[in-house]
Amino acid sequence: MKKNSPAENHLTEIAERHNEHVEMLLLVRKKLANSKDFSMDGTGVYGNSYLPLPKILRLVEPLLIEHGFVSSVYESTNVQDDQMNRVRFTMRLHYVPTNEEVYSDPITIPMDKVSAHGKVASLTYARRCLYECMFNLPRKDDDAKDTMTVADHQDAIKEHQKQIEKIQEKANKNGANLRVQKPKINNKEF
Repeated sequence: MKKNSPAENHLTEIAERHNEHVEMLLLVRKKLANSKDFSMDGTGVYGNSYLPLPKILRLVEPLLIEHGFVSSVYESTNVQDDQMNRVRFTMRLHYVPTNEEVYSDPITIPMDKVSAHGKVASLTYARRCLYECMFNLPRKDDDAKDTMTVADHQDAIKEHQKQIEKIQEKANKNGANLRVQKPKINNKEF
């Protein structure tokens, strides 16, 4: 019997962990959903409340790092965006243990000023929006209604898990033999 090389063993191990990043991302979202630290203490130009970016980073980044992720937001502007004085940004989550990546949908922001200051202001706004969307963070509605409750976040996560199960079921019906393990969560952590 032929013995596998260390490289083959490593690749086999990584292949067996191909859904691990999804499980870890669900753990991060569950911990965020149960966080009590989401007070709306930022105020925008028009008096609307929001989570300030430094607070988002302080709450989200340690959880990402704890679960093996490195996040980045990068500019993905195209020629048409340049011509229309707008910028486009995308968030990338890199799961270090298996080298998997998760990308957000891009967000396109009009620039108030075509300058370095305008681009930085757009980046700050985009980062806040991308974190809010990627991690389902609470936010005030545009019509100033109350923010989502913890129960709303938990319902969103449960719905996300149902969607993953449906994808798994469809894939398996087509012979893919896909198996996504549900994360083992100790509810005392929340």
